[in-house]
Amino acid sequence: MKGDLSVGSVVASRGQKVEGAIKAGELASHSVQIPVILVAGKEDGPTLSITAGMHATEYVGIVACYEIASKLDPSKLRGNLIVAPLLNRYGFDALSLRTNPIDGANLNRIFPGDPEGTISYQIVDQIFRNVISVSDCYIDFHGGELFESLIPFIVCYDTGDRSLFDKAMKLVRAFGTKYVWHAPDQSPPQGSGSQTGFAIAQAALRGIPSFAAEAGTEAKLDAESVNILVEGTMNVMRALDMLEGSKPVNPEPIVSRKEIYLTAGRSGLLYPIVEVGDEVEKGQKLAEIRSLSGELLETAVAPSRAVTLSMRTNPVVKNGDYFSLILLL
Repeated sequence: MKGDLSVGSVVASRGQKVEGAIKAGELASHSVQIPVILVAGKEDGPTLSITAGMHATEYVGIVACYEIASKLDPSKLRGNLIVAPLLNRYGFDALSLRTNPIDGANLNRIFPGDPEGTISYQIVDQIFRNVISVSDCYIDFHGGELFESLIPFIVCYDTGDRSLFDKAMKLVRAFGTKYVWHAPDQSPPQGSGSQTGFAIAQAALRGIPSFAAEAGTEAKLDAESVNILVEGTMNVMRALDMLEGSKPVNPEPIVSRKEIYLTAGRSGLLYPIVEVGDEVEKGQKLAEIRSLSGELLETAVAPSRAVTLSMRTNPVVKNGDYFSLILLL
């Protein structure tokens, strides 16, 4: 870290905390501004970037971003913190679950974006270039949306670079959750011509240790879930020597390479049999789908030993709807 910290037109000098917004694109009636918070430490150190609100009803992560920034004293910080707390502002106002209602795009599937694309692609391009790519490490906050019950867990992508993955996992252990999905990269390789990808995977492809932290359930704004993200991030900053304090020592997480999204094969009403956080055995019933009259249409069973990370709470499902996420153990 040398000199001022700048993101777009927002500038923070050493020892300053500044809140502003960067222009991320244009619509017919106005320019699109995305809020950012910069905390520039007094001393040299790494730059950590945090994003939230790609999925706009995941309120815990959005609020946690503001709390983290408010807790930090720049005079006691080594390095920089860059926070983009609400990427999908239009979805936030429209109560849109996963997409930007302006163009229907899911922001966390289109990284690294495109400055010539629709507004979601422009937002992603600006955030990727000006927030994520300038950092030494990156955390993306997510959580349970409307109609989704969820337990805290972490996703850490593996691009095949062992040194990079080990650096990311060191931060994951410092953050501290019981379950970690060691995910293979699902983004297209660089040079493929495709712009599709997850934020943390695209960051990893550029050599930035990254992970996604999930906390919060059913779009509820509960203090315990906010605190999980806040304290976990503070632990990461201590592990990076950005903050004073003892290094966190957390239990070794349960790490799995396989996560499965369960989808409905029939339309009807969902009846969960297990709860989120339950560890289940191979063949154990997870949920049933029944008709309005109660006829059994489909039964979901665990393909092997697993933990239930999430479960849909709205009972109405259509053929093809995602209703649960399980991590194989």
